Amino acid sequence: MKITIIVPVYNVEQYIKECFDSIAAQTYKGDIECIFVDDCGQDKSVEILEKMIADYQGGISFSIIHHEHNKGLSGARNTGINHATGDYLYFLDSDDSIIPNTIESMVKKIVKYPNAQIVIGGVNVKSSKFGWADITKKNLPEYSIDKKWIKCSFLKKAVFGVTAWNKLISRSFLLKNNLFFKEGVIHEDEHWNYFLAKKVDRLAICNINTYNYIIRPNSITSRKTQKDIDSYKIIYKDFVENIDEFCKQEQVDLIYDFIRNLIFYEDCGTNKNFFLKILSELVPYLSYSKKIKALVYIHMNFLIRFLK
Repeated sequence: MKITIIVPVYNVEQYIKECFDSIAAQTYKGDIECIFVDDCGQDKSVEILEKMIADYQGGISFSIIHHEHNKGLSGARNTGINHATGDYLYFLDSDDSIIPNTIESMVKKIVKYPNAQIVIGGVNVKSSKFGWADITKKNLPEYSIDKKWIKCSFLKKAVFGVTAWNKLISRSFLLKNNLFFKEGVIHEDEHWNYFLAKKVDRLAICNINTYNYIIRPNSITSRKTQKDIDSYKIIYKDFVENIDEFCKQEQVDLIYDFIRNLIFYEDCGTNKNFFLKILSELVPYLSYSKKIKALVYIHMNFLIRFLK
């Protein structure tokens, strides 16, 4: 079984060696190709990579694909998908690393459950904010064909999180369902997982931590900018336009939770009216408790504008 590891690279010279070394240290004896996608950073990440690949003497096939201009994380992953030849794909961010037996452990689940479209592992992360990451502490099945449970679990961040990395995914399944990443936005993982949840019906879980997630001070997960807000506007428009009847409540609740995090706790300025409009459209479909909270918030904002 051939595995393709896809690693976008952009301004990560401080982390790229550890990332590369963790791939080179994989214990899996089968065929691994690793595609690094150079997304036109301004530091020495690619120069460092080229030297490490030149010095490497193991059995993994390493290559670098160079973009002519920056395409963002989504574009880099899509490039990797289009060049991959593995039976299964594994996304790894270049400022993170994986455990030596990551690929071996995940492949064992595929061997045991050959119909699995995706294998999910656990995550090592030093932050209480990422309590969802360590799946070893959860009572999860090793394998499931329960479509409703799978979709609901993907839609609930507390179960699997909304990341593309640390998932071993069938390449044929991904291509058949056109599960490429939306380009031109950040927070693309949230968008990708929403549509992934619509398609998966056979899931295996590797009940060990297989991924080391590093929280960088200036990463996109640790700040909110106008680009974040603009991306959310695009993402949630896609979400709202693609609500289906299967697990409808969970889809609506997910959209509500993300909007709440923006307009309840973040200063989104003139964009607040946009998100309030989406929130008001969701009200009829929300669970009772969330419906009450949403109505209270909407009316409070109306009253505040009236008093001004």
